[in-house]
Amino acid sequence: MTYQVTGPLAVLTVCGALDHNTGAVFQRHIDAIFDGEAPAALVADVSGVDFCDSSGLAAFLALHRRLAAMGGQLSLVGVGGRVARLLEITKLDRLFRLYPTLDEARASVGGQRSPL
Repeated sequence: MTYQVTGPLAVLTVCGALDHNTGAVFQRHIDAIFDGEAPAALVADVSGVDFCDSSGLAAFLALHRRLAAMGGQLSLVGVGGRVARLLEITKLDRLFRLYPTLDEARASVGGQRSPL
């Protein structure tokens, strides 16, 4: 996992599995992002995620709630395959803002605070 914070926008790139085994690593990255001034928006590029279980979904829900409590938003980029199916089954595809590319998410989010 990698992350980059540019102004009020944070981009987190997640690869591989997002499950109970990798949850602590995910949380460390999130805590590092929020260590300074909290971003107005966070874009998680999940195009490299090949497995996500309920622990991964719970991590995204917690992140969504954390951002929403501050007036921010969470967007997911590159959702496909099993992850897309999991979001569809759980109806979370209706909660998260989904974008096909990072450029589209950046353009839409624009680093502006907006209510969810």
